[in-house]
Amino acid sequence: MWENYNDFPQNKVTKVAVICQTTQNINNLKDLVNLLLPCTKELRIFNTICNATDVRQQSSLELAKKTELMIVIGGKNSSNTLMLAKLCSEHTLTKHIEEAGEIERIWFDEKQNIGLTAGASTPDWIIIDIYNKIKEIVGETDSYAKTIEELTDYTEEPNEYECSK
Repeated sequence: MWENYNDFPQNKVTKVAVICQTTQNINNLKDLVNLLLPCTKELRIFNTICNATDVRQQSSLELAKKTELMIVIGGKNSSNTLMLAKLCSEHTLTKHIEEAGEIERIWFDEKQNIGLTAGASTPDWIIIDIYNKIKEIVGETDSYAKTIEELTDYTEEPNEYECSK
């Protein structure tokens, strides 16, 4: 209905419903609600944001603040992964890739702290492949990861945050 915030009606609309995508950032929803409140008499919000998505976004954001380069792994059309890349890019140089073959050695020049995150549906084998490729590029070829648990400082959201499919 509205293309951007400038298109919001000047007069109050009687009823508005907001249904957000499960992978949307909670702050975007809050901002939208705050903009809509003065424009409507009745506002209904259906928050379908997945808790695991919010936790992963916050974890990725905190990691991005500590790094010189973030690698975000996942589909180029994945809303979840696109949001991770957007959030991380607000704090550090961020590269969004789908596979190890997209990595460029020059990204790692003069970088000491590199962060790695992935979209929720990114297969473990792709993450492991990219992790090992990064290790090779930075000269840490003493050992390669074979399982996701072998990744340095690897953490994953607990199952309590699992979203229904």
